[in-house]
Formats: sequence, structure tokens, C-alpha cells
Amino acid sequence: YQIRDENNVQRTIRDRLKISGLKTQKHQSYIKYLGKLGDWKWNSDFNLLYQEDLNYDYQNLYTSYKAWNQQINWRNAWSKYNDNNELLRLSFNVDYSRQSIKDLSVMMHKKLQAIQYQLGALKEFKLKNSQKLALELQQGLYLPLDSKMHYVPYQSSIENIFVKNIAMPDYFYDSSIRLNLGAQLKYMIDRNNVRYEVYATGKQWFFVENVNGTKKGDLDTGASQYVALGLNFYY
Repeated sequence: YQIRDENNVQRTIRDRLKISGLKTQKHQSYIKYLGKLGDWKWNSDFNLLYQEDLNYDYQNLYTSYKAWNQQINWRNAWSKYNDNNELLRLSFNVDYSRQSIKDLSVMMHKKLQAIQYQLGALKEFKLKNSQKLALELQQGLYLPLDSKMHYVPYQSSIENIFVKNIAMPDYFYDSSIRLNLGAQLKYMIDRNNVRYEVYATGKQWFFVENVNGTKKGDLDTGASQYVALGLNFYY
């Protein structure tokens, strides 16, 4: 930090006494593939991620929070153009995640494994030489494979407010099967080497079922909607 002394001269002070800190270790690798599958161009990405986070109390010499996160992501897109220069693109994405969180400040241990996929299809329709209309449809499913939540109130019979209002509703949400549907309509026009895109996007998430059969705390299980309008231009 910086201060000014009695002569109004600015000085930089380095405080080497840390009270606590967060340490993160992250390992990531990926494979990319660009090729063909018959008449289709195939773009594929395969990603591996391992991340470990922990905080450390330098004064009391202990760690109270640890989080492990493992992810496997596979992205695929197949595309081709017809004789009218109209694009047809199909996509398939799948994600696997494994997470473990230990928080000793509230005596909580959360474990979660889940897999989700996303399907998509986009079709362009040529209106004029410089104008196109594109429609994209999407469908996805989030499926928890295993989930556990262990919590013991520490030195109190009263449940912790953070656990009750945040951690438990998050766990209930993460351990629930969810379905999503989406659509995007896009109008594209080329003018003077600039492409303009006007788009409207809509998406809806549906709660299907909680894999544990019970929910902790009040949580709205109704459908959630997302709508966006926008303009992109490329030059």
C-alpha cells in the first residue's frame, strides 16, 4: 500500500504479514481436431481440467476450506453448405463434472458428480444475395450421477444462516435433474464489407426431479426463462 510521510512524499509499504490467503492449483489439457466426416466439416474439442482451491490461515496455521473440481468437456460441430451457400450445422456437447467441497468453518462436506449434454441444429435460409435468415434450435439435459451433503452444526443447535439460505439451496439445485430448450432467430445482411446480424434468443429451463427425493429449504422449482435481443456486426 502507499502512504505520504510528514514531508508529503509518497512511499510504498509492503506488508509481508498475511492473515489468510487462497491457493489455487490448476491443470488443464486439450485436444483439437479439424477434419471431415463425409461431406461434413468436423470441428471437435476435448478438454480436461483439474483444479484445487484451499484457503490458509497464516496466523493460526490451519486450512478450513478445500475444493476439488474435475471436468471433462467434449465439443463437436458438423457443418456444410449447399449449392445456395446456405449453412447447415449440427452440434453435440457433453460435460462431466466431479466436485468435492469441505468447509470446516461450518462443518460441511459437499460431493457432486454430474453429466450434461447439449444438442443443437442451425439452418440458414437465403433471402437475397446479401441477406440470410438463420434458425437454431437447442435441447439439453443436466443429470446428477451422485450427490452427498454432510452438515453438522458446530457448537450450536441453531443452523448456520449461510448453510440454510445459500449452501443447502445450491446443493438442492445442483442435485436436481434439469431440462432446457432454446431457440435463436437471426437476420444477417452484408453491406460494404460489413456483416450485420440482428438476433433474438429465447431459452427455458425446466425442473424435472431432485435425485435425493427431498429438498432442503424453500426453492422455486418453476420454469425459468431467458430472452435476449441484440445486434452484432463484423468487419
